[in-house]
Order: sequence, then structure tokens, then C-alpha cells
Amino acid sequence: MARALLSLRGLQQAYDSIAQELRSLPPKVAELLRLQKKLEAGEEVYAELLKNLYQAKLQERQDPGIVVELDTAVVDYTPVKPRKKLNAVLGFMLGLLLSGLALFLIESLRGEVVSKSELEELAGLPVLANVPKFEKGKPSPEPFRFLASGLEYMGLGEPPRVITVTSPSASEGKSTVAEGLAKALASAGKRVVLVDGDMRRPKAHQRFGVPLVPGLSDVLAGKARLDEALRSINSVDVLPGGAIPPNPSILITRENLERLIGELRGYDYILIDAPPVLPVADAAFYGAVSAGVLLVVRYGFTKREEVAEAVEALRKSGVRLLGLVFNAIPRSVKKYLEEGNAREAGEG
Repeated sequence: MARALLSLRGLQQAYDSIAQELRSLPPKVAELLRLQKKLEAGEEVYAELLKNLYQAKLQERQDPGIVVELDTAVVDYTPVKPRKKLNAVLGFMLGLLLSGLALFLIESLRGEVVSKSELEELAGLPVLANVPKFEKGKPSPEPFRFLASGLEYMGLGEPPRVITVTSPSASEGKSTVAEGLAKALASAGKRVVLVDGDMRRPKAHQRFGVPLVPGLSDVLAGKARLDEALRSINSVDVLPGGAIPPNPSILITRENLERLIGELRGYDYILIDAPPVLPVADAAFYGAVSAGVLLVVRYGFTKREEVAEAVEALRKSGVRLLGLVFNAIPRSVKKYLEEGNAREAGEG
């Protein structure tokens, strides 16, 4: 590079000298042109050398230098994502939470009673019997035997013990419970009479296969004697509803009911199958002359507000509420309730 630089400078000096001479010596013009071309060629070479020098220095700066291996790389085959076990546990817990929340919302929105503990809390009364739902034929007698044995220890006074069976609304199974309880008490050696107190929609005559007339309405109206109206079926005496009167409430006076109970004093238990509480006031009239009232609630059918209203109406009437009968419970739920009761008894 230095030599080329000196050569260029020499040429430049020669060029200047010749140019000076050409001013006075025209014949030397040719020599001047030759030197000029040589100068231009030298400048091109110089430019190319500068370009190569620049590229060489740039390459040196990009050179990574010497690489020193510090340690051998080890491959970890454990996946960072997804974390399957953790995700499975979290998914399971989230599923339980969402399913529980969904069930809670469904039960809250539907409004029907589907829980024994909720029913007891709502009514402020104990559930004395859980009656399972039956598809065909008659229900199992076991729940009614359990209920009958429980009544023996409730302090209902001397015979005849009058018990009214009712429900908040219609179609909740109160007549089924009254029939089952009557047969259970009779099988335990008790003298039992079942009075069909629902003179608007009597059913006892159909259940026991006896004539409707004469019955309760006829006896209370003085149109028939009690011994004429009573029917004995399988150790249970039945007093059917009788001819349907225009206004049954007129017949259900305290005087008439006390006279009827007096005529039935030879029985250990008088069970009255009363109309539902909310539609009419008959159940409260029967409850006033009874030792206590059983309130039948149907699983998945009776509304929560109906239970509360029925209990409040009976309590305002001054009747004694013995407890609840949880009726038509699905078999799977019934088994769960029985296992829960067994655990509670064991803990107690």
C-alpha cells in the first residue's frame, strides 16, 4: 500500500511537471495524455485496495473466535407442558365444584322439596317416616310399621288416640299414608278405625272396597247410625266419606266431632284422613279434636312455600304437629337416607 501511494505521488508530480512543460512545449502533449491515463489506472487500483481492506476488517469483527465447551448438554425428557397429573386433579375438582353448583341452582330454581334435612329445617319438625316410591301394587309396610311404633312413644294420651293425617296440597299421598298406618297399627294388635274426613273427594271406600254410603257425612247429619256406616276390612274398621254434602264445613263442628269421637271410644286409634291444608280449613277443624297431626310431603312434588304455609296455618289454629312423613321417595334416595340414619344412630 505504501509503495502504491508513493508511486501515485510520483506520477502526480511527473504529471504536474509535464503539464508545466506543455504550456511551453506543445510537442509533449502526447506524453501528458499517456501519464494521465496511467494516473487514472492507478487510482482505480487504489480504490480496489481500499475496498478489500475494509472487507477484511469487517470480517475480523464478525469472527466468533474460539469456542470452549464447558459441559456436556443433557436432554430432559420430562414435559414442561402439559402437566397431566396436575391438570387431571384440577379438572376433577373443578368438575365437582361445577356439578355441585349446577345441582344447587337446579334445586333452588325448581322449588320442590328433595332433601330430608331441608324439609325438617323448613317445617321445624322431624321426619317420622320415609316412604319409598312404588311402581305397582301396594307400598311396603315397613315404613308404616316404623311410624306406628314411633307413635307409641310420643305421649298421645289415653285411648282413643285421635290422629289427623293431611298434606299441604292434593295428590301428595296422604290417603296412602293413612291407609298404611291403619294397617300397621292393626297388625300390631291395636283396634283401629280409619275415618275418611275428606267429604269433598272421598277415597277410602275405593281403597278398601266398601260402599260410599252411608258414611261420615250421613252420621254427622243424623241420617245414619254409626254402626250402620262402619265397615270392617282386614282388622281395620273403615268409616267412608258418605254422600257428598253441599258444604262439608257445616258438618265439621267441634260438637259433632267430639260426639263422634265419644262413640268411637272403644278404639285404640282413630285415624282421620283429612283434606289438604291449603285449599280448605277442614284439616284444622279435625286437628283441633286430635292428639296430633301428621303432615305428608311428597318428594319432588310439594313446593317449599306450600310446606311453610301449611305448617304456619296449622300452628295458628292451635293444633299439635307430631311430625312429617316424607312420601314417594325414589329408591336410590331412600337407600341413601336410610344409610344416613344408620350412621347418625351409630354416632349417637
